[in-house]
Amino acid sequence: MTNCETCFEPSEQQRPRTLTCLHIFCEDCLQHLLDDVKVTHPQNPDTIHCPVCARTTRVPGGSAANLPFLQ
Repeated sequence: MTNCETCFEPSEQQRPRTLTCLHIFCEDCLQHLLDDVKVTHPQNPDTIHCPVCARTTRVPGGSAANLPFLQ
């Protein structure tokens, strides 16, 4: 079982998504992070930095739903 790196809930129940660095987060946590990025860094609304390792991931359309789904 894999847990979200932010909320620590079992990600299997929360639409798990992976970033370029392969860290796993639930879709809702990533979307909250993206929403914050849109406010704090409006010049790069489609880019997210992993909260674990800080590696940059481009997010198509600025939506966590567009990131790879962990199966």
